Amino acid sequence: MECYNTIVPAKFENVTSIKKQITKKGLMPKHIIIDGSKFPIQPKDIHIGKGFEHFSDAFDNMETEASAYYVVRLCQKLGGWIPFTLEQIEEVYREAGHKGFTFNRLVESEAVLAHPAEVFGQIAEHASLCRNMNPVMASLSYAMSHGKAETVDKGGGWIVMGTDNKYHVTDDFVTRCFKSSPARRNMQAVEVSS
Repeated sequence: MECYNTIVPAKFENVTSIKKQITKKGLMPKHIIIDGSKFPIQPKDIHIGKGFEHFSDAFDNMETEASAYYVVRLCQKLGGWIPFTLEQIEEVYREAGHKGFTFNRLVESEAVLAHPAEVFGQIAEHASLCRNMNPVMASLSYAMSHGKAETVDKGGGWIVMGTDNKYHVTDDFVTRCFKSSPARRNMQAVEVSS
């Protein structure tokens, strides 16, 4: 029995943008989990216990991985991959002593530098030329002389917001978290088929 949708349901408003991102980046399509109880990997199968900091290398961004931790923590509390509201994730975040939860690329992609080493090299070179200049003036001088750096979109689509104002996790989100931190180290890899 199928436990996730191969085609994103029509009730999701940002389906087109997600499909465009997936096609443009040449990525595998992500599938929204529609019956979390039948999905082969459950929240309890992912280790986020004592000493856990974030999912290493799961989303290529530490802030995104930290946000994923709170989503998994909420789903463990709910007992499955159940759609959740912003208020629910905020509550889990507050319980941990924080406020102002952000998804950090889990829902929407974010523009990042296309060639960060090159840009930072230019900044360092410019800074050496402006050694005796006020730092604010030096940064304005750099911005005016080099223009806007090339950026690319990264992330997005691992969690999808529906028109019901609830967030739905995808199979890709779950498998990335599981591969990064399985609850049982000897557990065989669970393959999610489409």
